[in-house]
Amino acid sequence: MNLSPELTYQQAEIQDCQLLTETATRSKQDWGYSDNVMELWKDDLLIDEDYIRKNTVIKVYVTGRFIGFFAVIALDNEILEIDHLWLLPGEKRKGFGSLIFKTILQYGKTNAFKKAILIAEPNAKGFYEKMGGTVQGTFQSKIKDRQLEIYHYTL
Repeated sequence: MNLSPELTYQQAEIQDCQLLTETATRSKQDWGYSDNVMELWKDDLLIDEDYIRKNTVIKVYVTGRFIGFFAVIALDNEILEIDHLWLLPGEKRKGFGSLIFKTILQYGKTNAFKKAILIAEPNAKGFYEKMGGTVQGTFQSKIKDRQLEIYHYTL
């Protein structure tokens, strides 16, 4: 008997820009950032038509209900960047993130990438460690004196 809900995936379309941007923003806000800090990330959280055209952007559903999305970017023939992975606030801590992350890594393997990388939101570091990532460097945040860790995953 399979007790876990079934996740389904659907390629994002141009008309999804507002839904995806709102999802990323709401998910980021859920960690308690101030409006001033959120304004720093406004462009980073924007999913526009150009972004959808150039990258792999996938909406995620559980039993037909939208719960979040992810986006990956092929940096070259060997490295896949996980650029976005956002769940709606009410959908966090239900095991969906792990299932989606495993799907992303499987996508990378299937498409012959050698590794996946991501720059971690500090509030999600425990999740990325649990998913088997290793820290390979840091990246300067838009917040002064805040370093973000860069995680690598061998595919």
